[in-house]
Amino acid sequence: EILLRIKPGTDIAAFRALLQEINGNVIDCIPNLGIYRVRIPDSVDLRWLVAELSRQSIVQHAEPNLIVEAPTPIRNGDQTASTDPIMPKLASNATAVAVLDTGVATNIGLERYILAGLDAVNPLKELSDTRGHGTQMSLLSSGAVTPAGISSSGADAAAIIPIRTFDDQGLATSFTFLRAVDFAVVNGARVFSMSWTSEENSG
Repeated sequence: EILLRIKPGTDIAAFRALLQEINGNVIDCIPNLGIYRVRIPDSVDLRWLVAELSRQSIVQHAEPNLIVEAPTPIRNGDQTASTDPIMPKLASNATAVAVLDTGVATNIGLERYILAGLDAVNPLKELSDTRGHGTQMSLLSSGAVTPAGISSSGADAAAIIPIRTFDDQGLATSFTFLRAVDFAVVNGARVFSMSWTSEENSG
């Protein structure tokens, strides 16, 4: 798969002609960003195709739809943390933190801190967390859980925007991250928690 951003004002006929030329099919898009997720035949060399598409007059940007693997949740015994018996208060002007991870579990007391949420893997599904790492990061980001050795000092909680960007196999794509960032910004996020790594240079 590749991600395409087409230049604003491009005629739809020209875009369709380009898709036909590369034998590509649009399978998803992010309208706010003008980004299309395009499936191409397995036999095509992705890096060659991206280079060729970058030379097309109607293409603003092209790149492979890369895959990232989710981190493994920290289990009991690996690290200790303290849970304040009195959940911190959410200030009226609380900072909104977007947590791009494996989602968030329900019915654990975080509902009061959630400003908005999304399953970016499948936007038609309710938000959940089958792997656990996103729930841990949401607890930390909101301030509901204080890591061992750190004093909360009575600080107010942060509002969180948990976004499931990794699927049940622990894999996420560039497209899913773009959808997550778009949703987070639209919903007021100014801080992002992205507690994972990739082999790609972010610079």
